[in-house]
Amino acid sequence: MVPLLLQVVGVLLITSGLALFPVGFVLLGKSDAKSTGVVTLVSGLSTLILSFIITIVLSAPLVGGLAFVFGIVQTVTGYHLYRGLDFKGVGWYCVVGAYITAFYAALWFIQHSLWYAGFATTWAVLLALFVPTTLKPTPLLTKITAIYLIIDVIAAFITPGVILAMGIYAFA
Repeated sequence: MVPLLLQVVGVLLITSGLALFPVGFVLLGKSDAKSTGVVTLVSGLSTLILSFIITIVLSAPLVGGLAFVFGIVQTVTGYHLYRGLDFKGVGWYCVVGAYITAFYAALWFIQHSLWYAGFATTWAVLLALFVPTTLKPTPLLTKITAIYLIIDVIAAFITPGVILAMGIYAFA
């Protein structure tokens, strides 16, 4: 039996994946920013709510804290996309988000939680890629970030999220 916390984390990963996946297509110029912004904003708010549930109800502040970081990134990104705002604010938040996520990766690595450390490392790289992509974009960097984002969402958000939400305890 998978603990309830892991099932909620699975739902959280799916929600985060749904928020971030279309952003990759916006970066590639294959989707419009306004509709993607709505999806990302709503998913980001859902992630924020889940972060509070994880922290308060399920008594897991370490996991809830990382979920909060992603909820803020998603909400801010969604708002910027919807309103058509300059992305520099998102870039500076990604600096902090990348640092926090890298810290989580190191912590999980030290604790020998290699699956979690691996996922957190891919998330830290994703946030780090968004820093130059939003602050000083180039076509090549934007394309690299978009492709990495789409692959990372499938490999490190949606796939493990579905596995955990289904109750399969594969990431011990």
